[in-house]
Amino acid sequence: MSYLKDRLLSGWHLMRIIRLAFGVIFIIQAITMKDILVGLAAVFFLYQGIMNVGCCGESCVPAYDKSHKNKDVSDINFEEIK
Repeated sequence: MSYLKDRLLSGWHLMRIIRLAFGVIFIIQAITMKDILVGLAAVFFLYQGIMNVGCCGESCVPAYDKSHKNKDVSDINFEEIK
């Protein structure tokens, strides 16, 4: 439950706000026009905006793990294949 709370409350940036705004605008249009296709687009943008998924802004970049930065690469053994 804390993972979901952290996901919803942290990481707000401009692209996430724009996706959420598009989702709200599309859902209003879907209700007024009674259009299912616009409603599906609204659900898509709302999901991306609320859950911070998709490749817009910082959500596409994986977290950088600093523990792998100083690994010793001198222990690599190569074998010649003839």
